[in-house]
Amino acid sequence: MIPSLQGQSAEYSPTSTKNGKEIYLNSSNLMLPDRQIWVVTTAALPWRTGTSVNPTLRAAYLLRETPARKVTLMVPWIEAADQQKVFGKVKFREMKQQEYEIRRWLRTQADMPDVAQKLNIVFYKGRYHPDYGSIFPVEDLLALIPQKESDVAILEEPEHLNWFHPETPEYWRKRFRHVIGIIHTNYLAY
Repeated sequence: MIPSLQGQSAEYSPTSTKNGKEIYLNSSNLMLPDRQIWVVTTAALPWRTGTSVNPTLRAAYLLRETPARKVTLMVPWIEAADQQKVFGKVKFREMKQQEYEIRRWLRTQADMPDVAQKLNIVFYKGRYHPDYGSIFPVEDLLALIPQKESDVAILEEPEHLNWFHPETPEYWRKRFRHVIGIIHTNYLAY
């Protein structure tokens, strides 16, 4: 069941007009209060790639600039062997250390100390695949997200997040009120 938005109806399509003004579905309005937004990505700081930096900043600005009740950044946790490939060495023995690094980066590099403490960070298990230069989930991401928080999903590299989809009847669009996909990879360059 998809959560409601405090009685807000979704009676208009995104292209409807009323009194000469464009009307959008409330499910796509990120400025409504009490939204719960999940930004799910395929990379995490300190890896300085677009799929780690952009989603971290996106989540931070959504937390700062919208009346969202909760913003969660969901990032991959990779084990020591994959950390060696991605970072050149093993940087973190546990998730808390990497979470600290993400929050430190938000405080110092992004100059967002207010957001650094409030942002929710959740890890999922991932594996680095050198042939693709990307990290792929190795567990069911939807199983990690509480049903009551399934409001808005922003999927960074949705094709990679869903490449190895587990056998489950649930999909992002079925579970969430609003799903946004952001593609980072320039496949023509490969």
